[in-house]
Amino acid sequence: MKTAALHVLFIVSIIMCIGCESKPKNQILSYPPIQATDTLKHQIFPTEEVFGSAMCMFIADSLLIIEDYFNRDTSIWGIHLKSHHTAKAYIPKGRGPGEVSNPSSNIQCCPKTNSFLVYDPNYKKIITYNYRSDQFIEQKLPVQDKIFQENFIQDIVRKDSMYICMGTGKLFAKNQRFLLTDNRFKYINHFEGYPEIAGISEKDISEIYQYGEEIHVKPDGSKLVFGSYIGGILEIFDLQHLPDSIPLVRRHLYYMPIYEKDKIGNVYLTEGTIYGFENIDVTDQAIYTLVYEPYNPDIIFPNKLVIYDWEGNWTKTYTLDCMVHALCVDERSQTIYAMAFSEEESFHLVTFKL
Repeated sequence: MKTAALHVLFIVSIIMCIGCESKPKNQILSYPPIQATDTLKHQIFPTEEVFGSAMCMFIADSLLIIEDYFNRDTSIWGIHLKSHHTAKAYIPKGRGPGEVSNPSSNIQCCPKTNSFLVYDPNYKKIITYNYRSDQFIEQKLPVQDKIFQENFIQDIVRKDSMYICMGTGKLFAKNQRFLLTDNRFKYINHFEGYPEIAGISEKDISEIYQYGEEIHVKPDGSKLVFGSYIGGILEIFDLQHLPDSIPLVRRHLYYMPIYEKDKIGNVYLTEGTIYGFENIDVTDQAIYTLVYEPYNPDIIFPNKLVIYDWEGNWTKTYTLDCMVHALCVDERSQTIYAMAFSEEESFHLVTFKL
């Protein structure tokens, strides 16, 4: 999850790197297509809310839904696109039914069922919330089952009546990328899917992939895209062959994942880490990614918007006239809604016109 906590961990990782095991030297495998021909200029989206950040954004009906739970009693907020007023607050923080503590930033919006799926890896439960009826269904992982005792599930997405689980632990350390279950979390299958990168073990790559990752399912449910925060790795997978396989469609390896490990094997960011993908939004037509430009000391968050099709082909790159932490795209109105950042205004909402 891309939060302020990751930047705190970056500082901590430098302090803790004494006696750490060093990993491959910093290098760029191939430059992402960040050279832009056009610049998009932002307009302020005025709102009464004061934001701590935004882990995820999407549009549901006439609302801009924003996940922002820092210093708040509620995790998710709905802002009217026309009036700019706060319309709803979803998913309170707490331990009760329908409540979460630290939800994943990879919230899955499901327009066909007028719902969104929120997973809390700490409380090990999924909440499916209907944003029209304000009803929710809560499911808890069967932690008594051996497979959930031996593995920590970091993220879950839904494909029809199945769940695709990703995480760390005994299963995932053996080059197994995806755990497939039914809608009651009963085991169906598991699949490989990690890239082979020289000098990085299968266990390490599974942990790197869970560190601030971006995971999104195409709205029609046919494909899944992954973007790594440590190093620039973009992958597209085909979900139409489930439950038998999850074939890789395309993989782009931009930046070598650079990290440190402490004496007990925990992965940390280092001074040499190159950040990859800060945030991703998807439509049925395109994949919109916020990509860090390597070795640019003047930015805290990216100002490059790189667009791909669902075959993994690059289609367009824009330079944004401000730093952006998260975004969502309304292709009908050709509008980008984004959480921008500046030292003067901190986090604030803006729009761009495509």
